[in-house]
Amino acid sequence: MKTITAILVFLGISFFLNAQSYSGGNGTESNPFIIKTYDDLVTLSNSPGQWHYYFKQVLNIDASESQNANMGDHDNNPLTPNEPMGFSPIGNSFLAFTGHYETKDCFISNLYINRPKQENVGLFGKVRYASLSEIHLHQAFVEGGQNTGAIVGDCGYSVVTNSVVEDSKVYGNDENTGLFVGIMNDSEISNSSVGGNLYGKTNAGGFCGYMYGSSVIVSCSADVSTQTQSNSGGFVGLCFDSQINLCYVAGKISGSQNLIGGFCGISNNAEISNCVSNCDAIGREHVGGFVGGNQNSSLVRNSKSSGSTNATFGLAAGFVAVNDASVVKNSYSSGFTKSQNPASFVGVNQNSSIIHNCYASGFVSNGIDESRYFCYSNFDISKFWNPYLDMNTHEISEDDDVFFSDHNNQTINMLTTQEFANKFNFSNEWKIDGLKNDAEPWVSNSNGRPYLYFEDFSVSNGEAFKLDASKFRLSAQFYNTTGGTVATKGFRYKKISSSNWMYVNLDAKSVVFAYELSGLLPDQQYIAQAFVQSSDGDYSFGDAIRIDTRENTLPVSLTDFFVEYYNRDVELVWVTASEINNDYFTIEKSDDAQSWEYVDDVVGNGNTNYQSEYRYKINDTDRARYYRLSQTDFDGTSVDLGIVNVKTNVSNETEISIYPNPTSDFINIKDCRGERVYIYNSLGSLISDYNIDNENDITTIDLRNFEVGYYSLMFVDCGEIKSKQFAIVK
Repeated sequence: MKTITAILVFLGISFFLNAQSYSGGNGTESNPFIIKTYDDLVTLSNSPGQWHYYFKQVLNIDASESQNANMGDHDNNPLTPNEPMGFSPIGNSFLAFTGHYETKDCFISNLYINRPKQENVGLFGKVRYASLSEIHLHQAFVEGGQNTGAIVGDCGYSVVTNSVVEDSKVYGNDENTGLFVGIMNDSEISNSSVGGNLYGKTNAGGFCGYMYGSSVIVSCSADVSTQTQSNSGGFVGLCFDSQINLCYVAGKISGSQNLIGGFCGISNNAEISNCVSNCDAIGREHVGGFVGGNQNSSLVRNSKSSGSTNATFGLAAGFVAVNDASVVKNSYSSGFTKSQNPASFVGVNQNSSIIHNCYASGFVSNGIDESRYFCYSNFDISKFWNPYLDMNTHEISEDDDVFFSDHNNQTINMLTTQEFANKFNFSNEWKIDGLKNDAEPWVSNSNGRPYLYFEDFSVSNGEAFKLDASKFRLSAQFYNTTGGTVATKGFRYKKISSSNWMYVNLDAKSVVFAYELSGLLPDQQYIAQAFVQSSDGDYSFGDAIRIDTRENTLPVSLTDFFVEYYNRDVELVWVTASEINNDYFTIEKSDDAQSWEYVDDVVGNGNTNYQSEYRYKINDTDRARYYRLSQTDFDGTSVDLGIVNVKTNVSNETEISIYPNPTSDFINIKDCRGERVYIYNSLGSLISDYNIDNENDITTIDLRNFEVGYYSLMFVDCGEIKSKQFAIVK
């Protein structure tokens, strides 16, 4: 017992002695320790007793001194007993960093860590329940054993945001190596990027080596050259029970063994969505342009691979090498594939796996002939739903039908680009794009190659996130394929009614951005676009998004709702100009416009800034006199959109007008010729009714006692029910 007490006292004294001073602050959230110099950084690394405090870096730090620091036996080799081990990581296998570290417009350059036999190596060796923000490493050299990354070796239960590693090298002499993070558990990394060279063994990834335990990586990118052995990917090596969204990788990954992916080596019970790989992948066997092995109920969706794929011994495929008990949906491969057993999209599809709405346009070669396999082998009750092979690219003759090896005798559809464009609903997942889009009217040209909605051949920008009426956060991922040197990247925006664009230039080196656009005028609509500009001054623009500073705008801008007749059957048709967080529409029917019966739900487009048309066919035997359309957001909020009368084909958008809309106190109804108007809330309940002033053109209704929300104004005109929608704001 005395021995234990002595050890605890010794540790306490050690922590106290290491609690040295910094360039200011007291370590609290309101007054963090200030990191200004390399000495401050060393003080932090040598003060484990303070690893739970708050730290803020305020100046650039040149860490060149670390190249001669901590002389010792760095590799447990008696032949090299006295070599510089470099910077000592903040957090280690015995005690993790649990504090908060952020920087303010500054970076750390020339960081050197040389600890090939040590586990958990990086600027931060091991973190738990920590927060790291805006850390920027430039020209770092980091070598370690198991769990090695430039920013963090082992990241657990922590959040890392807006951080960058550029022009750096990371060597991992054991499993779990990443240029950003070696291993992460139940953690989140967002809006970050890496660039440089990675050397690993198993579970190596250009961004992250191994992620598990419900970890999330979102809006991150990697531009890397990676050399590894097995179970490795250009972006992440092994993704287990985790999610990756809106991420991009470019470069090259070379593996000496199996299960190599341009984006991910192995996806196990994981979900990868809205991601792009432009990374060439080379391995011995089971090499995929996007993922090597997609297994154990994993889902890959809305993703694309365009890098070349080469297996030196066995099987390679343009998108996924082995799809095992998993799903690939709405994805596209276009890279060249070479191996003994090549396939343009999937190598092996097995154990009840599904390939759904996927498209391949890349050439394949086995070095002997030019057989066109979409899938090399499909069996074990696995299915293909709407698989397509590009006729324009492959130029396969009508009598050349040996392009799909299938134990279940399924077939692959052959499509030209235009046929592909006509086949899919491009407002949901896919589009056809040309070389440039001028932002109006929110849609791409129709003379290029297929691509996914979130991704553009030059740049791609996501929806604006509204902070308040005058501030919007814009996120973008930039994919330069112009072939020239990129001089500038950024955003441009303007009022819809204006022809003058305002340009915002950003750091040309980064791929992922999150930018707050402030100072917008209230009650206006704007267009915003991401762009890249070459050194020659040529611009390439991404798809446009609409920014709306009007308060409480309707979630769906419905421009039309009507009926088309087909013999005795009818079809409901409605058109939206834009949609915000639109989960689904609901159709109800009635014979008296009072009692309503559920018919069906129709999936919405989520967030769109372009016109969308929906159709729903009604059989004669099921026809009712009236149909009501409502809309539900992802958060469950529902709004009535209107009623259509089947008998007379009268649309809910009639010739009368109501204004102002939205309103706060009063609403005016112009050119209404009936007896009474009825106001219903968003749940379809009657709130009030009013007499129509038929002696005047305008009827005014007092709404000052109404709550904020969405309402339908209904009236009877010549025996038929018509409606208009409006919103009340305060």
